Amino acid sequence: MSMTNRFMEKEKLLKQFDKKTVTLNTSCENTFEYVIKGKCGPTVVFINGAGGPIEGWMKMWPLFDEAITLFAYNRPGIDKSSEPVDPQNAENMVDELKMLLLALNLTPPYILVGHSLGGFIVHLFAAIYPNEVTGVLFLEASTVDDVTNARQNPKKIKGNPLSEINCVWETVAQIKAQTSFPQIPITVIAGFHPISRMWLPKGQIFKRFEHQKKLLELSIHSSLIIATKSGHFPQMNEPRLVVESIYNLMNR
Repeated sequence: MSMTNRFMEKEKLLKQFDKKTVTLNTSCENTFEYVIKGKCGPTVVFINGAGGPIEGWMKMWPLFDEAITLFAYNRPGIDKSSEPVDPQNAENMVDELKMLLLALNLTPPYILVGHSLGGFIVHLFAAIYPNEVTGVLFLEASTVDDVTNARQNPKKIKGNPLSEINCVWETVAQIKAQTSFPQIPITVIAGFHPISRMWLPKGQIFKRFEHQKKLLELSIHSSLIIATKSGHFPQMNEPRLVVESIYNLMNR
């Protein structure tokens, strides 16, 4: 496909996002950018990785039928959402998501899809609201072991001290404090394409894969899918695989 055709295809995909904003009264007024598609059936909640905008889901959007509701949002500090006013640890991000779902009248049951750092959010949301979640997809999800093995001595990075990256050790502590997880269907999708070696050493790739496999222990109703054509972004490289996995979660 030529560069021109790629650009036109991307523009076509972007047009499907009718992005809107809503302002919530958290500790103070906080604006969130979001997109909703469909108004019937179960609600699938897409939770971006660190710093990732909702456009990251664009290749998947047209692959769903109308008998389902899709919801994606930008967390504080991303695109047109407000800068964070509270520490962006997992508990606060779950609280924000819960308030956002209520404000937009998106009622349970939910299927949660968490990419990368978003995996922490779906993990904690399902643990706190077990009766509202019927399935979880951990999509190249970050894990507690990823964080603890990467840096034994946590250091703040440059930028907003309230950012989700700077609060990741609080998030890890909150995940560790959870003693239960609902026995609902979960799917773990792990990217295993050699392109992963561009951002992780080979040894780290296999360690991270083992960490993701441990997520299967959260529920007896779990399954693992290897995305052989993807690195860290199966939703971009293998969108049909991810969509099929979500429908399979619904059927299970």
